[in-house]
Amino acid sequence: MPPLFDLTTAYAVQRVAGTLQLAPMAGTGPGRTARLAFVLGLVLGVVFLGGYVAAALFFQNKIARNPMGQPVWLPWVCPSGILLPIGVLAVAGCVKLARGFGRPLVAEPNGPVRYGSQLLVGEGAAASVRVERLSEWMNPESGPNYERYFAHVYVETTDGRYVELPPPFFSNLDGWELAEALGAALAAALKVELSFDPPPAEHSTPQTRARRWSYVFGAFALVIGISHWLAGFGLLAVRVAALADPAIRIPADAPPPWFAAIFVCSGAGSCYLGIRCWGYGRRTWLRLLAMLATLESALLLAIHWLG
Repeated sequence: MPPLFDLTTAYAVQRVAGTLQLAPMAGTGPGRTARLAFVLGLVLGVVFLGGYVAAALFFQNKIARNPMGQPVWLPWVCPSGILLPIGVLAVAGCVKLARGFGRPLVAEPNGPVRYGSQLLVGEGAAASVRVERLSEWMNPESGPNYERYFAHVYVETTDGRYVELPPPFFSNLDGWELAEALGAALAAALKVELSFDPPPAEHSTPQTRARRWSYVFGAFALVIGISHWLAGFGLLAVRVAALADPAIRIPADAPPPWFAAIFVCSGAGSCYLGIRCWGYGRRTWLRLLAMLATLESALLLAIHWLG
């Protein structure tokens, strides 16, 4: 049974000699959502760029009144420099959104599929249209929990690729109805099958983004974990070495053993979390800790022999 959702409520639809052309409308659907995001992003970008300039001038004036040898360009880098990339990224995102406001998606019989002047799928290369339907539970601070529905739309090609339609106008759509109707219209124009089975994990946009965030979080956990492990293990190794060699003297203000043990435990836990985020298991985690312990032991022995 074909979807009942009317595409004309979200897109300006034109069908000429079998060619389907869709352009997002300004006042409804994904076109309206994109414009709201544009306004919010532009306000955010202007605020951060204005804050960057104001903070830099403020600290520059303080340097001028109380010269301490700092260069005059320093306030433009630190501490106000952190505001600049946020503002630039926000404005760049707004420019990218604005370029797609009136850009149409055009699908000809048996292909090609174009987005404006950009060729997405070549002639005769479309094998099917896939609609990946997803949902997630939202937990707002005020109000009851609710389930959010969204969908991604792809064109599967004959060479095994999955080309996602340009978000946020034609993919990553709120709800399932619009994505289902869009997929059905596109499949009919291309004369290919429509499928609601999700693409393989390596081609799914949400799963790819989840993996990337997992890698980022894992890398962060590994940096923290390795530094903690090396610090704690080094302190414990020196105390053990002092028991075997009286020539090694522990400073009176050195951290106690329990303090070093805390760092060893926290470092090992963070390393395990980072290893798991990268898709590896306990053996890799144990090999990492053993390698770090060996390297640090060798370094401490070299320092002892050379000192």
